[in-house]
Amino acid sequence: MTYLECNVDSAPQTSRICLTDPYRASTFELLALPLFDSVHSFARSLARNSAEAEDLVQEAYLRAWRGFATFEPGTNFKAWIFKILKNAFLSSRASAHYRWRAFQVDMDDMLGELRSAGAAPVEILIN
Repeated sequence: MTYLECNVDSAPQTSRICLTDPYRASTFELLALPLFDSVHSFARSLARNSAEAEDLVQEAYLRAWRGFATFEPGTNFKAWIFKILKNAFLSSRASAHYRWRAFQVDMDDMLGELRSAGAAPVEILIN
């Protein structure tokens, strides 16, 4: 029986968390909430910005909740959620770098067009 097929009325025959388990939310809370301060501290050390750290914690907990069915009970939940947090941080950095590079390319193209037009930038904006 896979974790998708487990029966609510009986204990799942697998080591995974049953998606239909009525105790899924409480199990997640029991594991995740005591770690909140540690997760937030780690996020602040990664982001070096309180607002970004709060966003990272929110994203990590959301990803952990969505993927909770894949968590293997009896393994290290703290390591699992910290890995999710680190991956969320790396994803945010990669997308921020991509947005910055796209902005730089657009600005370079625009400056090249201004230089090739031969007119003053003010004249181009007015016309």
